[in-house]
Formats: sequence, C-alpha cells, structure tokens
Amino acid sequence: MLYFAYGSNLYSQRLANRLTNITRIGHRLLPGFQLRFHKVGWRDQSAKCDAFRTDQESDWLHGVLYNIPDNQLSVLDHIEGLGHGYERETVQLFDHTSRQAEMAFTYIATLIDPSLKPYDWYRHHVVQGAIEAGFPEAYVQQILQIEVIEDCDLERAEREWSIHR
Repeated sequence: MLYFAYGSNLYSQRLANRLTNITRIGHRLLPGFQLRFHKVGWRDQSAKCDAFRTDQESDWLHGVLYNIPDNQLSVLDHIEGLGHGYERETVQLFDHTSRQAEMAFTYIATLIDPSLKPYDWYRHHVVQGAIEAGFPEAYVQQILQIEVIEDCDLERAEREWSIHR
C-alpha cells in the first residue's frame, strides 16, 4: 500500500520504529494543500500535523511516499488515531521532479485547534524528515518557525528524542 507521510512520519527512523517492512520511495507533492500544525493529538492533546486543504493551485504540501505492507495498515491507523481526529483519504500525488501522478492514502485532520502548539520533539521529527527527504530549504525554514512547547511527560519526551541519537 502506498502511504503519503507529511508530518512526523516523514522521518524514516520514526516510521521504522512504528511499522515493519516499510520501503521509502521518495519525495512527493500534494497539490492544493498546506502543512499546518493544528490537528488535536488524540493521546496528548498537543498539535500534530495536518494536510490542510486549500484548493489553491499555488499550494503544494511536501511529503514522502512509503510502501507499507497491507498487514501494517491497521497498526498505522491505530498510531495515527483513525477516527479520533484523522480520517484516511486517497489523494493524487506528484513526483517532485518528473511531476508524474500517482495515488496513495494519507491522513486528513477532522479535529483541529489552531491555538495548539506541537511538542519540541514532534517538530524535530518533522524537520529531520524534511531534511532527510531533501525538501527545499525555505520549506524546512517554515517548519522551524512553528512555535513549540516542551513536553511535561519527561519519559515520553526522552523516548521521542532518543530516535535521533
């Protein structure tokens, strides 16, 4: 199954810690969407990423296309909180160089709160994934401009930061 990641799952090591036997295919673009940090996290109530539909031709959401085994879909659905503020949707993507179209699924937020901020470790996953994927520097800088908060759950924060060591 082809999965389009645009948030913390951009970072291949994070996704590999969550799923087995995944294959990273590469950088893709989703037209008519922008990256936002306003999806309400179903476990911790912090901001998570959302592929926010704008329908503007000038908006392109950068992401990474992965191939995941069919038996891992239910695992990913649970991790992403399907039915708890995210819905799975099939989208048309474009290769960032050839502009060749292909279909994949992704998660679209249904529960948003623009006043929320992401944890510092969460934004770091997104930034590292964007760098790893070779996204344009201006796009990475936009992500770095997102205001963050520290996670008061020190055990969770340590676990999340340890992915980058």
